[in-house]
Amino acid sequence: MKKNKFISDMIITTAVSLILTFLGMSFRIFISNEAGAECMGLYQLVYTLYIPACTLAASGINLAAVRLISANEAKEELKEKSIMKACFAYSIFFGALAMLLLYFIAEPAGKYLIKNTKAASSLKILAFGLPFLSAASAVNGYFTAKRKIIKTVMVQMTEDVAKIAVTVSLLFIFKGASAETLCGVLVFGSAAGEIISCIIALIFYAFEKKPASGKSSPVKPHLKELLSIALPTAISAYIRSGLSALENMLVPFGYRKYGYSEKETLEHIGVFRGMVIPLMMFPSTLLGAAAKLLVPEISYAYEQKDMKKIEFIAVKAIYSTLLFSFFVAGIFLFFAKELCDLIYGNNEAGILLMLLSALVPIMYLDGIIDAILKGINQQIATMRYSIIDSIISVILILVLLPQYGVRGYVVVTYLSSAVNAFLGISRFLKVTDVKFSIYNCITVPFFSAAAAILPIFVFGAVTDISTPLIAYILLSATLYLFFVFLTKSEKFNIKNIFSNSIKHFRRHSQAFTPLEVWLKSKPSNG
Repeated sequence: MKKNKFISDMIITTAVSLILTFLGMSFRIFISNEAGAECMGLYQLVYTLYIPACTLAASGINLAAVRLISANEAKEELKEKSIMKACFAYSIFFGALAMLLLYFIAEPAGKYLIKNTKAASSLKILAFGLPFLSAASAVNGYFTAKRKIIKTVMVQMTEDVAKIAVTVSLLFIFKGASAETLCGVLVFGSAAGEIISCIIALIFYAFEKKPASGKSSPVKPHLKELLSIALPTAISAYIRSGLSALENMLVPFGYRKYGYSEKETLEHIGVFRGMVIPLMMFPSTLLGAAAKLLVPEISYAYEQKDMKKIEFIAVKAIYSTLLFSFFVAGIFLFFAKELCDLIYGNNEAGILLMLLSALVPIMYLDGIIDAILKGINQQIATMRYSIIDSIISVILILVLLPQYGVRGYVVVTYLSSAVNAFLGISRFLKVTDVKFSIYNCITVPFFSAAAAILPIFVFGAVTDISTPLIAYILLSATLYLFFVFLTKSEKFNIKNIFSNSIKHFRRHSQAFTPLEVWLKSKPSNG
């Protein structure tokens, strides 16, 4: 029953996530065209400071709520109300603190940190959404732990739809305005989405049927438990977020040092961070849906000390991730220009997407490993690795961007992602002792992707047949699934084919024995 529930939840989450991500991508394309690359660049700079503020507002509350409610479920205790009271008290405190800090540092931060005074008004608008973000994080943690997936996705849908509706309406009103005004419109839409989704989440929670617990358990012990999970996570996240903000602030600094003007700097940031990276991560929506469900599922198994179940889920998740990501990487490698021309009409975005395509399996796998580690109480390790990753990124940005510009940023992105993924995978293998097949996880998807996509790409390149891009991608996907199925069968197994070929060669190599003897013989001295 639980297995069926997990599968149905994953199908629902994936379907809704796909719809929302498609809406989000369409929305991003729309605002890129309406607001322009300069506004998108300013928007990215504003988010450089907003993300640390979000980190402070949330302060690990989502993970803490998931872990505490999951443990309560596993132990069959009746303390949900008291746990959630502690979660709300924690979220209100940190949400209000984050709002006040962001509002009052907006002016000096815009002037001295990101060197752009136009960002201050946008930061002040975003500040008002932070308490709502924090409270919604606690409620979503509760729904995730309780496997109330319908409510979780409805809250997410409300946020995204509200944000899009408000922003699009205002963009039509302020059409042709300055980059600063348009950026204000974008962030107002984001803040409105946070507020509306929080109200919906709280309404859902208010009508949630909670188990009768007899005497109400005291909040204080739960607050201590919550702090033991949330604060270490939060402190690590603060460091990581601060370093990430520093990293993002150093990017425009490095571009200016390289020789770009202010406008060119914003445009390059807009293309890289506002177009290419979101497009790269768009297909991971499928995996993100599974990752959200993995944390409570693995947390539950961890509390019951069911390591076999953890290993089973982990192996399946890793295999599925790599199987999917190698195909996506192949599509981005061979069809990057066509995709970015179709979506953004931007040639630079196509070149960058092609250059970064090999990162897709690393990035997608890193996200799944991160979810698994959080489920088995390894969140501090994941944060520690993120901090190491950020320190390396900061150093590399300072060294490479002033010398190589955008090309340097590509190298930084590769090295940073590789280090973070390597550390996460090493930790995962150490604490779980899971063993998985390199053949199934890497060899099969790599060769299947190459065999499926390359011929389609070559066919499209050498013929004059006008075919929609979606047709090429669908045909490639069909061939990919066929080759994966084929290579998994014993008859067409790559390892078996290779092994049999060697045996066949050895059986028929007797005819060359005299030549072999001559080649191996030592030359005479005379």
